[in-house]
Amino acid sequence: MTTKPKLSDLVKKFDKKVRQKKFAEAIKTLSSILQIVETAREGFGGGPAVSGSPSEREATVMASAITSLLADKDFKMDMTSFRQFAQFKRAISQVFEVSGYRGTDHFVEAIGEQDEKGNFSFKPYELPKLFAGLSINALNPTLLKLLARQKPEFSWPLVVGFLSEQLLWRPQAEQARGSLLMWGDKWQNLKPTFDVIRNLGPAYMGCSYADAPHKHQIKKAMNHLARGYLESRGVTDADLPEPRRPVKKRPTVMILAELYDSKHAMHRCYGPSIKALKSKFKTVYMSLNGTCDEALVPMFDKVDKTKFDVKAPETFIDKVKSYRPDIIYFPSIGMRLMSILGSNVRMAPIQLFTPGHPATTNSEYIDYILLIDGYLRNPDCYSEKVLTRRSQPYFTMRDDASSHPPVIREKPATVRLAVPAWSRKVTPNFISICAEIQKRAKNEVEFWFFPNGLGVLYQAVKRRIEEALPAKVLPRTNYNDYIKWLNQCDIYLSTTPFGSTNGLVDGSQQGLPVVNMKGDEAHSMIDSDMLRDIGQPDWLSAEDREAYINAAVRLIDNHEERVAITKSILESDPASHFLVKEDADMTDFVEIFEQIYRHHEQIMASNQKVFSHDQLIALDQ
Repeated sequence: MTTKPKLSDLVKKFDKKVRQKKFAEAIKTLSSILQIVETAREGFGGGPAVSGSPSEREATVMASAITSLLADKDFKMDMTSFRQFAQFKRAISQVFEVSGYRGTDHFVEAIGEQDEKGNFSFKPYELPKLFAGLSINALNPTLLKLLARQKPEFSWPLVVGFLSEQLLWRPQAEQARGSLLMWGDKWQNLKPTFDVIRNLGPAYMGCSYADAPHKHQIKKAMNHLARGYLESRGVTDADLPEPRRPVKKRPTVMILAELYDSKHAMHRCYGPSIKALKSKFKTVYMSLNGTCDEALVPMFDKVDKTKFDVKAPETFIDKVKSYRPDIIYFPSIGMRLMSILGSNVRMAPIQLFTPGHPATTNSEYIDYILLIDGYLRNPDCYSEKVLTRRSQPYFTMRDDASSHPPVIREKPATVRLAVPAWSRKVTPNFISICAEIQKRAKNEVEFWFFPNGLGVLYQAVKRRIEEALPAKVLPRTNYNDYIKWLNQCDIYLSTTPFGSTNGLVDGSQQGLPVVNMKGDEAHSMIDSDMLRDIGQPDWLSAEDREAYINAAVRLIDNHEERVAITKSILESDPASHFLVKEDADMTDFVEIFEQIYRHHEQIMASNQKVFSHDQLIALDQ
């Protein structure tokens, strides 16, 4: 059995190859390092959660070697190495965040020539090296203008890389992201090869975390390229009869799951609903990896184990079409290339998704988004027709969850503010909100962040947040240890604009008051809808930044009020508002599928954008 080389040994090897000017060998070693960084298998300093001097020292060796490589005038970057740097841009940026460089700003000076007025200029062959090294946190307006002037073949992989980054901490990074998200028209004529779409997933998903109101606009360009790539592979739309086939007694629903297993958050959200479909439909399940754990097999009539291969998507898509499905259902779209490519081809007469990743697809091939009615605020945020089901408990509890009695700290010397949020949800604006809360609060505060990370990403996030705030940043752990940590906190701060879902179920059962902010999209409305019946006051669901800060400060500085809200939440029995058993009645979900199956043409021809469950039922009359 071959032992995989350790990160520390690879860093030493890479540094040596750069100093020896053996650039091809250095690039090969760099690729191995960045793959480790991407998978979070190891961190710098000897472990996945090591921090402090050991991790900084090792990261600095690597960052210095990357800097030397890119600044070396003898190193001429070819297209292969350029694409590699762009593909691993987020991993490279994490390396520099952990290192003594604290970012990538130095590349402008290291690579460019400065005139007597302080302006930098770059030779044409230096531009690929410059942008290959830069993080989105270093993209100032001047660099953005320079990038905007480049050819589509050059700018596209870089923009995809920038939009894939998982740690944005500077306000100028958010401004840069907002600008990049408006550039979709630049790539309309780009040839849709595998290299063009291979890294699309993280960038597509990353749109949702931006502050910009136009953040999903770029998906039109992404969809165009995805569709072009499918066509280059010989993928065609299903040959559907006109008019549709006669209504069957038991139509076929294909469930296409990009991320799903019995312990995944997706199953907590949608498990009972998906299971209920089997009562009226023939259900066929297909997944990204062709797997289905044993606990889920009984939910479906058939599990097809065909794997999705992005280099040959036609195999998976042709298998889907072979079932001649009446409905294609994606529990989520946007977290993996399977769903992104799949959402750009017509495989069935009716295609819909639920917001496992809550954002519009902007795809002409997706007919419906199915939302909880309380998640809908502005229908114009969606390119799809909107179907709504009534608010009620839908979540299941994890099988491995233990009971943890809530701990109520009545007058703590330091109030602990929990932020259970993936690193991409922690934006520059949210960090500034936290800083303002600390500034205004009379009582001492400590932020406890749960970014669900390990490895170099965790080290980078921990360093940046703990430098910006009085904070502890905790590594990924098992579910029950996470709840124990959460139970030591006093208040739950939900991120904005992308809030929480499963975290609310966990936090409310420990009695934590949840401060959250409403917005136009589902990912900004889930919190307030879920929390409305659990005994916490409406003012904790803020309409804007100022109201959010005021709500948090009010809780921090008024112990008696905070404790009273905690007790009110616990008395409301949060579990009864959120959780159901695996065999819960999900008739409304099934009825929505039945009604769109029967009345699809009528619904699509209507000028009406939103159809509630009751309105769909009324179509039978």
